[in-house]
Amino acid sequence: MENKNFNNLPQDIQDLLYSDIDSELNDFICQKYGLTGDKVVKNTKIVSSLLLKNLLLNQLVAMIKNTFAFDDQKAKAMATNIAGKRLLIFDDYFNGEISRYITSFGGNLADYKSDIENQKKAIAE
Repeated sequence: MENKNFNNLPQDIQDLLYSDIDSELNDFICQKYGLTGDKVVKNTKIVSSLLLKNLLLNQLVAMIKNTFAFDDQKAKAMATNIAGKRLLIFDDYFNGEISRYITSFGGNLADYKSDIENQKKAIAE
Protein backbone atom coordinates (compact mmCIF):
# COMPACT_ATOMS: atom_id res chain seq x y z
CA MET A 1 0.00 0.00 0.00
CA GLU A 2 1.39 3.39 -0.92
CA ASN A 3 2.41 5.44 2.11
CA LYS A 4 0.39 8.45 0.95
CA ASN A 5 -2.82 6.40 0.79
CA PHE A 6 -1.99 4.52 3.97
CA ASN A 7 -1.56 7.76 5.87
CA ASN A 8 -5.09 8.80 4.88
CA LEU A 9 -6.60 5.82 6.69
CA PRO A 10 -7.97 6.25 10.23
CA GLN A 11 -5.31 5.73 12.91
CA ASP A 12 -6.86 2.52 14.28
CA ILE A 13 -6.69 0.91 10.82
CA GLN A 14 -3.05 1.98 10.44
CA ASP A 15 -2.25 0.57 13.88
CA LEU A 16 -3.87 -2.76 13.09
CA LEU A 17 -2.11 -3.08 9.74
CA TYR A 18 1.22 -2.86 11.58
CA SER A 19 0.23 -5.51 14.13
CA ASP A 20 1.14 -9.20 14.30
CA ILE A 21 -2.54 -10.18 14.36
CA ASP A 22 -3.01 -8.60 10.93
CA SER A 23 -0.33 -10.87 9.47
CA GLU A 24 -1.79 -13.89 11.28
CA LEU A 25 -5.26 -13.27 9.87
CA ASN A 26 -3.85 -12.79 6.38
CA ASP A 27 -1.89 -16.05 6.73
CA PHE A 28 -5.03 -17.85 7.93
CA ILE A 29 -6.99 -16.76 4.85
CA CYS A 30 -4.14 -17.65 2.49
CA GLN A 31 -3.71 -21.11 4.03
CA LYS A 32 -7.46 -21.79 4.11
CA TYR A 33 -7.82 -21.00 0.41
CA GLY A 34 -4.48 -22.43 -0.77
CA LEU A 35 -2.91 -19.13 -1.74
CA THR A 36 0.85 -19.24 -2.16
CA GLY A 37 3.54 -17.18 -3.86
CA ASP A 38 2.27 -14.18 -5.79
CA LYS A 39 -1.32 -15.05 -4.84
CA VAL A 40 -0.52 -14.04 -1.24
CA VAL A 41 0.50 -10.60 -2.50
CA LYS A 42 -2.65 -10.39 -4.63
CA ASN A 43 -4.78 -11.20 -1.58
CA THR A 44 -3.06 -8.45 0.41
CA LYS A 45 -3.67 -5.99 -2.43
CA ILE A 46 -7.36 -6.90 -2.48
CA VAL A 47 -7.68 -6.23 1.26
CA SER A 48 -5.75 -2.96 0.89
CA SER A 49 -8.03 -1.89 -1.96
CA LEU A 50 -11.07 -2.56 0.22
CA LEU A 51 -9.62 -0.57 3.12
CA LEU A 52 -8.78 2.34 0.84
CA LYS A 53 -12.27 2.02 -0.67
CA ASN A 54 -10.79 1.63 -4.16
CA LEU A 55 -12.58 -1.73 -4.39
CA LEU A 56 -16.21 -1.84 -3.38
CA LEU A 57 -17.43 -4.69 -1.23
CA ASN A 58 -20.01 -5.69 -3.83
CA GLN A 59 -17.12 -6.26 -6.27
CA LEU A 60 -15.20 -8.57 -3.93
CA VAL A 61 -16.59 -11.94 -5.08
CA ALA A 62 -15.98 -11.11 -8.75
CA MET A 63 -12.46 -9.90 -7.92
CA ILE A 64 -11.70 -13.15 -6.07
CA LYS A 65 -13.12 -15.26 -8.91
CA ASN A 66 -11.07 -13.40 -11.50
CA THR A 67 -7.85 -13.21 -9.48
CA PHE A 68 -7.77 -16.77 -8.14
CA ALA A 69 -9.99 -18.64 -10.64
CA PHE A 70 -12.33 -19.79 -7.86
CA ASP A 71 -15.89 -20.96 -8.42
CA ASP A 72 -18.84 -19.00 -7.00
CA GLN A 73 -19.09 -20.97 -3.76
CA LYS A 74 -15.38 -20.76 -2.91
CA ALA A 75 -15.21 -17.07 -3.87
CA LYS A 76 -18.21 -16.24 -1.66
CA ALA A 77 -16.71 -18.19 1.25
CA MET A 78 -13.39 -16.39 0.90
CA ALA A 79 -15.14 -13.01 0.55
CA THR A 80 -17.09 -13.70 3.73
CA ASN A 81 -13.91 -14.61 5.61
CA ILE A 82 -12.06 -11.54 4.36
CA ALA A 83 -14.98 -9.37 5.44
CA GLY A 84 -15.24 -11.07 8.84
CA LYS A 85 -11.61 -11.56 9.74
CA ARG A 86 -10.07 -8.45 8.19
CA LEU A 87 -12.80 -5.80 7.91
CA LEU A 88 -15.58 -6.42 10.44
CA ILE A 89 -13.63 -4.66 13.18
CA PHE A 90 -13.92 -1.50 11.05
CA ASP A 91 -17.66 -1.85 10.41
CA ASP A 92 -18.21 1.76 11.55
CA TYR A 93 -15.65 2.97 8.98
CA PHE A 94 -17.69 1.12 6.35
CA ASN A 95 -21.02 2.45 7.72
CA GLY A 96 -22.24 -1.02 8.73
CA GLU A 97 -21.70 -2.42 5.24
CA ILE A 98 -19.39 -5.23 6.43
CA SER A 99 -21.86 -6.80 8.87
CA ARG A 100 -24.66 -6.60 6.28
CA TYR A 101 -22.37 -8.18 3.67
CA ILE A 102 -21.45 -11.11 5.91
CA THR A 103 -25.04 -11.85 6.86
CA SER A 104 -26.17 -11.54 3.22
CA PHE A 105 -24.04 -14.62 2.48
CA GLY A 106 -25.41 -16.46 5.51
CA GLY A 107 -22.37 -15.74 7.64
CA ASN A 108 -22.64 -15.46 11.41
CA LEU A 109 -21.08 -12.34 12.93
CA ALA A 110 -20.47 -14.20 16.20
CA ASP A 111 -17.99 -16.46 14.36
CA TYR A 112 -15.62 -13.50 14.18
CA LYS A 113 -15.95 -12.34 17.80
CA SER A 114 -12.57 -13.69 18.94
CA ASP A 115 -10.84 -12.18 15.89
CA ILE A 116 -12.32 -8.79 16.72
CA GLU A 117 -11.29 -9.06 20.37
CA ASN A 118 -7.72 -9.91 19.34
CA GLN A 119 -7.69 -7.01 16.89
CA LYS A 120 -8.93 -4.59 19.54
CA LYS A 121 -6.10 -5.70 21.83
CA ALA A 122 -3.58 -5.17 19.04
CA ILE A 123 -4.89 -1.66 18.35
CA ALA A 124 -4.74 -0.80 22.05
CA GLU A 125 -1.11 -1.94 22.24
